[in-house]
Amino acid sequence: MYRFLLIAIFAIAPFFVFCQQDDSQIDSLLKLVADLFNKGDFEKGLDYNEQAEALILKKEGKESLFYAVAMKNKGVALFYMGQYFDAYDFFLSALKIREKIQGDQHPEYAAILGNLSSIQIVLCNYEDALAKCMQAQSIMKNIPVDTSIMIVLLINQAAASWQLGNYENVESLYLKALELVQQSPEKHQRYYLPVLNNLAIYYANIGDLKNAEAMLKQCLDAYEQAGAINTQGYAIALDNYGNVFTEKEDTASWNKAALIYQRAGELFLELNNPVYYSQNLHNHAALHEKRNEPDAAKTKYEQALQIKKEIFGEANPNYALSLSNFGLFCARISDNNRADSLCLTAIDIYKTSLKKDHADYIFALYNRAIANRIMKRQDQVANHFTVASQSDRVYLGDAATYLAEKQLKDHIALFEKRADNYYSAMRDMKYSFSGFAENAYDQTIFYKGFLLSKSISWKNEALANPMVDIKQKYSKYQADRRLLHEASMSLDYDPAGIDLIEKNINLQEKEIIQVIGKDKLTLPQFTWQDIQGRLQPGETAIEFIHYRYYDRRGTPTDSIYYAALILHAGSKTPVFVPLFEARQLERLMPEQPGDSLAIDNFYFRESKGSTILYLTIWEPLERHLTGVKKIYYSPSGLLHRINLAAVAPTKRQLLAEKYELVMLYSTRRLTENDSREYATNNAVFFGGIQFDPNITPEENVSKPVKNTFKPGYFTPENKAWPPLIYSDMEIDSAAAICQNKGIHPQLYRQLQASEDALMEIGSKIPSPRILHVATHGFFFPDASPVAIHTTGFAGEDRLRLQDDPMLRSGLIMAGGNYAWLNGKPVNPDKADGILTAYEVSQINLGETELVVLSACETALGDAVGNEGVYGLQRAFKIAGANYILMSLWQISDFHTREFMAIFYAYWLQKGEPMEKAFQLAQKDMKKRYNKPYYWAGFVLLN
Repeated sequence: MYRFLLIAIFAIAPFFVFCQQDDSQIDSLLKLVADLFNKGDFEKGLDYNEQAEALILKKEGKESLFYAVAMKNKGVALFYMGQYFDAYDFFLSALKIREKIQGDQHPEYAAILGNLSSIQIVLCNYEDALAKCMQAQSIMKNIPVDTSIMIVLLINQAAASWQLGNYENVESLYLKALELVQQSPEKHQRYYLPVLNNLAIYYANIGDLKNAEAMLKQCLDAYEQAGAINTQGYAIALDNYGNVFTEKEDTASWNKAALIYQRAGELFLELNNPVYYSQNLHNHAALHEKRNEPDAAKTKYEQALQIKKEIFGEANPNYALSLSNFGLFCARISDNNRADSLCLTAIDIYKTSLKKDHADYIFALYNRAIANRIMKRQDQVANHFTVASQSDRVYLGDAATYLAEKQLKDHIALFEKRADNYYSAMRDMKYSFSGFAENAYDQTIFYKGFLLSKSISWKNEALANPMVDIKQKYSKYQADRRLLHEASMSLDYDPAGIDLIEKNINLQEKEIIQVIGKDKLTLPQFTWQDIQGRLQPGETAIEFIHYRYYDRRGTPTDSIYYAALILHAGSKTPVFVPLFEARQLERLMPEQPGDSLAIDNFYFRESKGSTILYLTIWEPLERHLTGVKKIYYSPSGLLHRINLAAVAPTKRQLLAEKYELVMLYSTRRLTENDSREYATNNAVFFGGIQFDPNITPEENVSKPVKNTFKPGYFTPENKAWPPLIYSDMEIDSAAAICQNKGIHPQLYRQLQASEDALMEIGSKIPSPRILHVATHGFFFPDASPVAIHTTGFAGEDRLRLQDDPMLRSGLIMAGGNYAWLNGKPVNPDKADGILTAYEVSQINLGETELVVLSACETALGDAVGNEGVYGLQRAFKIAGANYILMSLWQISDFHTREFMAIFYAYWLQKGEPMEKAFQLAQKDMKKRYNKPYYWAGFVLLN
């Protein structure tokens, strides 16, 4: 782990103003000192300060305000010259004089407290830094505010808070400081770049490296334009810039980082700043380790430790950071005794200096776990990984209450890597460690759908909150999300404009979260016992997981393994069952999910008397399922693309005929109360849609755009979407059944079945109990292999090339063909007829029991880590739907109509529970057609 460097700054005020003593010669000298300091010429300023000090001693003595100013000036100069301990002593002298003469409520007293806090941050004495900072702020509340002092205090409070693990207000403090700087840019220009640097560090620490890199580049450019390339601020920003490239996993970036570290180190030496130089050595050592340069890494780690030990002492968390990193390095070079001692000492330091859920402490726990894995000390490996993973969950649970969803998504990537390391270590131990299955189950139900749960939680709180302020903020947030969608879909694509909108959306979300309050947004952390308590005899919960295998040195491989955690009602513990490697399943899967012959072959291809799919996925589980009748399961990774009900031990028997299978996004869902009454008893149907708009030949001036990339899953290439003839009959049949059961149907057909009409649900139209949409669906796979557009695009390519998977998945509504081919709506005042998953997520379906997506590929999307599928199913879950019926592949509208009629008949006419009705409908369709292609494409997600 490398360390980003904070820039600590002082408020350099025209100090002579505070003296109020009549001595023009001393005043002139002190004014000159202040001017030189503001220009960054500290050595020359210190020379004039010495002259002023001599006069002050001769005329005023040590107990004068003039002398206090001279002492403070010395502190400022020595700080920027890297002599922090001497600087601290001079500031302390100035503080005592001020207190004696003016008391402890004077603004200059507050300013000196702020400067002392700056030094303590550099020296890693964060608790004292924060205490002094807060004391100064309390003084400033009672007197006219000096903006420069307040900027320093905000920066220091943010920096100390982060280092102490008080993360929730850090970003807002930096942004407030930045706002004050920008209010008087000429007056406060010297504070702008330090604030920018520190804010960039904050973003880097939460995983937003893209934003951090851009801000640090902006810092460096500004320093270079000002000719300030030999300053401490430039060197710090440069070292931080190197950290960004170290984080990247390619040789070119590492080579660039090496050059950057080298130059930053040279500058720190020239500036005689051992504090920052020691951290530069540490960061450079971490890069050498990544580049497999052990001799250079060892030398720099040892140099960094020696300097830190001399400066900070052996009980400082900054020293502990290097101990921990060097300890893991020693394990990698087989220096086992030293590795164990270093890792353990680092943890002991953190235990006494940081909170147990502090990011650095957790990192040290993982370092020790990985080190013990390298050293093959299996008795310690599992225990250390378990403790570290439990701390991760506490940390992330707290982060969910103050980070925006996009920030949390970036941040959580680090923790998923740690989880992968954990499972990899357990694989080496054949998953035999006592307590592993229990912790693995707890970890799985925490991470599965973690971001989805956060999205739903804060959205529901915002919608239900009666406060006018929250409602106004949420309306603005929704409006900006619509603006972001329009900008992303625009033919005049503006990346900078989109980035700005995204930043505003993140800030608005965080503002709403802050007003709602932490107590209402803290996600409950369930255990396997909570899930087990909801299971009845004969019921079982299965959590599927997948993880990337990391070798013993902690290096990722290209192997991804799948496993299952089985939990029975009444069992003593969960059971961990290893399954298969991802490539085994990938080799079996159809290249085109809509190929009927390939799908049938995928599910029914046999080997040794059983189907290959069964032998791969399910056969290892069977011996643990004796006596089980009902299984609640949550898929993972590739398993999201498979209907387990269609998996067959033989062609004559399906799992659906042996077990009652219920798919959940997480078995955590079992803890939720499902016996709710819905506010409405109506159903809204969209079908028989006219995909071509009513336009004159003169209006249809654009021609279809030639696609330059391979088509996505089953989207029409260079042609329009055809009508779905049987969808009209489908919604008529379902509506009639609803009407007979007292559920009022509302039907939208032809051009009335528009995107605008659907988007009005939950606002102008109450959230219905049932929403049924019979149309075309689309999903484009990840566009990462293709160079993402930067200058705009037309036609379906504006969907195909989006970064966000929620923009690459959607439904075609009335008139959508025109925009599909031309990249813009017929009427600029109305929606374009292409309803993306991103737009769906903004609808309020909080009172909707069931969403039926009677369209192609509506269950598809990008499978992202533990979050499941990013696409329409996620969008409708965020919107509030309780159940979603959707499809895995393209199914003819004739067979779709048939399936839906059977499902509604079982559910509403015969009164079967929804899950049972769905299972019976699949069984009936299988009797009629047998081949999985015709009936196994539909899945029901609870």
